Amino acid sequence: FFQRHAGLGYTREDFLAVLQDLSGMDFEPFFADYVSGTEPLEPALTEAFAAMGLLLLPVPPNSPAEARWGLRTKEAPGGGLEVTELLPGSPLLAAGIAQGDELIALDGQRLQGDLDARLRLAPAMPHRLHFFHHGQLRETELPSQTGFALSIPQVVALGQPTEAQQRHQMAWQALTPFVPQP
Repeated sequence: FFQRHAGLGYTREDFLAVLQDLSGMDFEPFFADYVSGTEPLEPALTEAFAAMGLLLLPVPPNSPAEARWGLRTKEAPGGGLEVTELLPGSPLLAAGIAQGDELIALDGQRLQGDLDARLRLAPAMPHRLHFFHHGQLRETELPSQTGFALSIPQVVALGQPTEAQQRHQMAWQALTPFVPQP
């Protein structure tokens, strides 16, 4: 596929055709719902993994900033914090903050790698955040966030898989169509 399209690019239809050739399944509804659409992916993943005897379990976030704002950062060279990742649904995305931005002050106080400590001290209050976006100083107010909940799933085995689950696993590993047996 990639050799055939190297340097040329490929269309959505090209990619869907390859998926159908490999799996024997029509992926158009999946793409309509989850790639082009906004349907939550977790229920479909839960169902697909369950068919193989696997379970999705949420893993707690690593930090208050990650849990509350869906944000991962690293210390920026000039001080402050560089945004390295914004997770889907993050309130910071809605506030116009992007990957690569530099967070410099929270509630009028300079940030020096202490964002998590500050969020622990004032967990449910709104915050005023100053940041650089493409070199321009910006300011936004972030309302108190109680609705955003980060969930990063981990895949675990449910125990000894049934014969049907083993067939699903082998079909998935071999990238061959799975035909349920009566």
